[in-house]
Amino acid sequence: MKKYEIIKELSEIKKRKSGWTYILISKDKKYMKIGKTTSDLGRRIKNINSDRNYKEYNFSFFMAVNSSKLELLFLTYFSQYRACYRWNDGKNSFTGLNQKDLRGKARKKANEIYSSPSCQEINKILYEYSQITRLELFKIPPRKIASKLDSIINSLIDNLK
Repeated sequence: MKKYEIIKELSEIKKRKSGWTYILISKDKKYMKIGKTTSDLGRRIKNINSDRNYKEYNFSFFMAVNSSKLELLFLTYFSQYRACYRWNDGKNSFTGLNQKDLRGKARKKANEIYSSPSCQEINKILYEYSQITRLELFKIPPRKIASKLDSIINSLIDNLK
């Protein structure tokens, strides 16, 4: 039985061969980034914040767990909140959208084009103006997830023990 250690302060991080699964939170507390690393975590956070895909979110350290093997567990658990879509209709461009956001943009655009858009027309708009990205980004519902993030992660880890 493996004992997982949760770190809440970046200063407590030590280099480990098994690496870290980390969670970062955006400055506005609306987005979460999940990742893993076997290198220096402080340097990894700096690299993420200077990456053009993540720069606007200005991530800070939230927590890390002493195993890089937990990344898939976290990614899977939070998959319904994945914000990996980009919208560009020529006038407006947005990144970090989840499926709900994306459908809303498509409905709005379809209403501009068609008088009473069908599902097929909305899907056509979705196909034409959106794309999936490779971002490991999650939009955190404030009431559902944000205030409970600590306990959710602890519960996921406790279920592994």
